[in-house]
Amino acid sequence: MKLKEFSIIRYGPLPSTDRISLGNFNLFWGRNEDGKTLTIDALVKLLLGRNVKGFRDIGRVEEKPEGYVIVEDDTGKEIKLPDRGDLTKVTDLTSSECCNIFVIRNSDLSIACEDEFYTNVTDRLTGLKTEEISRVEEALREIAKITPSGAFRDVKGEILKTRVEKAQELVGEIETLAKNIEEERFDEFEEESIRLEEDIEKISQDIRDLEDARKREQYERGKEALGKLTGALEKTRGLENYNRNDEQLWRDSEEKIKEHARQKNDCLKKLQELKEELEQTSVTLREIEGEVAICKTAKNTLDDEVKKLSQSWSTTRWSLER
Repeated sequence: MKLKEFSIIRYGPLPSTDRISLGNFNLFWGRNEDGKTLTIDALVKLLLGRNVKGFRDIGRVEEKPEGYVIVEDDTGKEIKLPDRGDLTKVTDLTSSECCNIFVIRNSDLSIACEDEFYTNVTDRLTGLKTEEISRVEEALREIAKITPSGAFRDVKGEILKTRVEKAQELVGEIETLAKNIEEERFDEFEEESIRLEEDIEKISQDIRDLEDARKREQYERGKEALGKLTGALEKTRGLENYNRNDEQLWRDSEEKIKEHARQKNDCLKKLQELKEELEQTSVTLREIEGEVAICKTAKNTLDDEVKKLSQSWSTTRWSLER
């Protein structure tokens, strides 16, 4: 992506630049206070918008610049900023990566402690500190317990060579065990356990829904029966004798009660079947959870061993690098 064109209409004391086209190489030159740095500041603000906190000395002009910048991507597509947002939104760059946009002044090219810098370079080129470097190397080998060739050695109290060899053997065993775990598909047990837990939860919810439906159905039927009974009582109030219609209504009511009892028994039987299925699923889940727990215990043991070896190896590497 490259800058193709820009125009700065207003930015502090900077005059309007009109439309400026850019090529592959562009040079801004002029006397001090001619606006070179303000031009770059305006371009950065037009490119990044609010994401300019990582740039030093860019707040000399508090106002936002008026204008635009046109950038061209690798496919030749032109994007106009800030109309299309900022550079971080149209590219994969972050605001910190955009800090590579900078201005070089003469003062930026000087070297701090220049005499000491060149003296140190001269000493290194002529080998004046060879003996000191040799002493440092010898001290490092003694601290790290290594031979001149860089191999670990066993000393009293610290058997690094033996420990490294054992660690290498253990790494081989770990790799073999990891391969066996993959071949035996132990990693799939946990997924199966989660799936069974979801199935159990679904079955439990179905049981709760059925129980709620059963209670609701009983309530509706009871309410309906109560309404009928209340209506019948209202009709029979004040009557001294029953007629044939009343007798038939009574018989119909008894038949409905029996039918309701049969439906209730069917619901209870279905509920019992669901409970038995849930118990069987729970037994299977507990068996799988036991197997998963064994695998997790083995994995944790291996993780602890690997962590100890990594810490030992990191300590050794840190000693060698020093």
